[in-house]
Order: sequence, then C-alpha cells, then structure tokens
Amino acid sequence: MKQLLREFPVVALLGARQVGKSTLARQLVAARRAPTTWFDLENPADLARLADPGLELRPLRGLVVQQIIHLLAAHPEQCFHWSTHSGAQLDLLVVAGNRRYGFEIKRTEAPRRTPSMRSAVETLGLECLDVVHAGPHRYALAPHIRALPAAELVRELRPLRG
Repeated sequence: MKQLLREFPVVALLGARQVGKSTLARQLVAARRAPTTWFDLENPADLARLADPGLELRPLRGLVVQQIIHLLAAHPEQCFHWSTHSGAQLDLLVVAGNRRYGFEIKRTEAPRRTPSMRSAVETLGLECLDVVHAGPHRYALAPHIRALPAAELVRELRPLRG
C-alpha cells in the first residue's frame, strides 16, 4: 500500500468486512505527510458526505489530472489547461511533439458529448479526447472522443513518446 500511495495519488482499499481496512487506512493517513482524503463506506458520516458526490469530490479533480500526467510521464511544459471566451474548456491538454491529447474529467457515470468537446477536438486538432468518468464502461462518444472509466487509467495510458 505504501508503494501504491507513492506512485498514485488515488488508491482504493477494498476487501471483506471487518478485516482491518479502516485501521490500515488510518495508519497510512497518519504516516503520510501529504494531504489525504479518505472515505469509509461503512461509516454513515462518510456516506452522508458522498450524498452529493459532485460537491464532495470536486476538490479531488486535480488528483485525477495529476494521475494522468504521472501515467503519461509528461513534463510540466507539456501540460496545459485550455479554455475559450465562449466557455469551451479542457481540464488537461498534453502536447507531445506535434501530437495533442485532451482530457476532461467528469463526475458522472455516463458522460455525453458536449459542444465544448467537439470544439476542443476541432480547434486543437486533438489525436484523442479522453473523457475520464466514474462509471464502469468505455465507449465512443464521437470520432476522436471516448468515455474512459477512471478505473482504467492505469491500464490504458502509457508514457508519451516524442
């Protein structure tokens, strides 16, 4: 677990009931120097915090962006936030040589294509726009735009070349 926490900003600790997951999580949080957020899904107070996941998880959006940057082994000078005066935006634009990759983070389980996504693909000439979401399914939203479950990031993203 300590190794996973060093490598990834988001880690899930899953297992059977009453085997010590919460105890282990408390110990790991106490030993970390970095800010840490954790949820015990058997705790009514934590479940109440997640009653509106968008409100509770909004500050964690940056952690997903950090995870993507880490998995791509992207340098800071390759990473941008992109937005237009008309309101179109991307949470993360990664430029590697003449290739451009876009990432949009959504808290929904089934994101839909938006005009902002289409604008980003066309305006920036993106190779791919990944809409990272909380759901379990991967699917195409449009040419060059795919919905990608956050749980698949580690398996799907590889370090950039060039």
